Amino acid sequence: MMQFKIGVEMVDGTEVTAVASVPDLLAFERKFDKPVTDFGNGLRLEWILWLAWHALNRSGKAGDDYDAWTANVGNIVVGSQDGDPLPPLESAAPTGQ
Repeated sequence: MMQFKIGVEMVDGTEVTAVASVPDLLAFERKFDKPVTDFGNGLRLEWILWLAWHALNRSGKAGDDYDAWTANVGNIVVGSQDGDPLPPLESAAPTGQ
């Protein structure tokens, strides 16, 4: 199953992990008209935050107002399904070796 773990730290110091799974990814594609498989071609902070909010909202852990929720987000950490950090989206420049 395709899912993303997004750690969210609120400005008040509370932390929660959002697990964006199939219903959230489908809602993302419908809202932004962008396939999630295309994230490697330019991932936006807005998209990560929206996925986290949607997953938390769907599970009753965030309010219905996305903008009000984002105003209280202090930091986010995106991880893979097993909790390991995702690799960088951009490769390092070749060194000529």
